[in-house]
Amino acid sequence: DKSLPIQNSDHHELNDMPTSSTEKSSPAKDDHDEKSLNIAATSTTETITIPDPFSANASSTVLPPLNNPTRKPEPGVSETCKSYMRMADAYMDKSNYKLSAKQFANVIKREPDYLPAYIGYATSLERLGEGNNSGKNKKVGEIALLYGNATRLAVAQGQGGEKGASSERGEGGMAEVILRRAIDVAMTAPTSNERIQLLKVLIELPHTFLLAADLHYHLGKELLRSHDTAVSKSGSSKIKSGKLAESLVLFEKANLYTKQGGLTPDRVHGSSLVEIGKATIHLKNDTEKALLLFQDALKNDEDMVGRVEAMLLSGRAQKALGDINEATHSFMSALQLPPSDSTGEIHVELARILQLQEAGKDEIQRHYVLGLDMDASLTSDASEFLGRNHASVVSNIQRAQQKEYDEAYASKVGSSNSRGGSLGSYPNDKKPVLSSKSKGGTDDGIATTNDKHQMPLKNDESLGLLEQFATEAFH
Repeated sequence: DKSLPIQNSDHHELNDMPTSSTEKSSPAKDDHDEKSLNIAATSTTETITIPDPFSANASSTVLPPLNNPTRKPEPGVSETCKSYMRMADAYMDKSNYKLSAKQFANVIKREPDYLPAYIGYATSLERLGEGNNSGKNKKVGEIALLYGNATRLAVAQGQGGEKGASSERGEGGMAEVILRRAIDVAMTAPTSNERIQLLKVLIELPHTFLLAADLHYHLGKELLRSHDTAVSKSGSSKIKSGKLAESLVLFEKANLYTKQGGLTPDRVHGSSLVEIGKATIHLKNDTEKALLLFQDALKNDEDMVGRVEAMLLSGRAQKALGDINEATHSFMSALQLPPSDSTGEIHVELARILQLQEAGKDEIQRHYVLGLDMDASLTSDASEFLGRNHASVVSNIQRAQQKEYDEAYASKVGSSNSRGGSLGSYPNDKKPVLSSKSKGGTDDGIATTNDKHQMPLKNDESLGLLEQFATEAFH
């Protein structure tokens, strides 16, 4: 194996990674009362330690080191490899990705440290998967790990950005572009077990604090989904809490990495604080502490993706604590932002507040209709106010039933074999396989399609940039 070694490890085969339990995502639909925050419950009979980001002891948590390998020069490229690269370039121009992948593979066999060949091979496999009639790329694991190898090479060869570990998002050089693409690809794996396994390999590769923070958050979020789905499917509160506890530790580390890499001491990883806040409500019933976490996330993370959700949760917490005016302000402020998955719920919350305030029926109806049409959970008060035969109520119910049917169907067909591997040298005669049934585990039945948190990869700028890097580097 001539590839770069994995830090603090020998050689990670994906099938040797920890397994996860059977699961299928199923968002809860609560008829929440006035004091409920309507956060999906995470049931467990075990005691869970919830991180306290405000505690002085938080900074004592030991963080894994960043990826900082010994620098090595870019390898020389033989005339034979240059010829293969030119052929690969020509095949890519003609959209013949099968043959371009073959040429890039030929280069890797001869020059295992040549970064453009890894990127070219991975991008060719991505493009090749786009032509799959099933709409799914069966080589997700292999592609993600090829990008992982390319990340390690890029960092070692000095392409990690000029500002080093403290780089802002987008300043981590070609290594950051590659690793973020690896994360995007890994998150499209067809089962949660595969996504977790891939992220557990990729989490060793960040070379900047903010990259490490984001990867810890993604892995924590996937573990949390896996736990919640196990609870939902079992119908029992007696679920082992290992994944829940592990996810909270990862969220805490994401926040600490952000503080180390931030320009100000108050900077936080907002999305991770939101998840810790949710756990604070479910497991400790401490709404006041959760509200502080939600507000800290909104105040000190300007880049946070889930700002609308954080405002929704803040408003619900304020409402539960009896501060209706502040809750209304949070909901109205959230509606000024671009729509998200939480916007429909905000309209329903506003409608309920307007009912309490005995506002005009037209305004109440407007918010209920907007919320239900955006797939907010159908609450009893919305149904009673609009009537069971109202078009928005009927359509909301029908979409929910269709989604439930689609998810049940996807759980049966979504576990098709997927190719994977290790952060080793590619290609070889017998590539390791990432099966949907990992060693000692069972098929978890999560399909990429219909999984709300998963979005199909777009032909975005990062893929085009990587393709350009692969095909122009040798000129």
